[in-house]
Amino acid sequence: MKLTKQVREHIALAIQDLDDAGIPWQIEFGKKHHKLLYVVDGKVLSMGVSGSPSDRRAALNFRKQVRNSIRGRAA
Repeated sequence: MKLTKQVREHIALAIQDLDDAGIPWQIEFGKKHHKLLYVVDGKVLSMGVSGSPSDRRAALNFRKQVRNSIRGRAA
């Protein structure tokens, strides 16, 4: 599955946020969705990434969810 340019850019920004916070991460590739896995406070968190989001704000919302989980809010 090929991700759109916008989705790739927002994933890269979310990964940069994780790197800046010193949080290890990995991407698990699937057929229709990928998962960004990372550990916050000893808990493994998983964020699903759609390759072709139907909502134009989906990529922005994905990054916001990652940033909120880093800050300790509900993901």
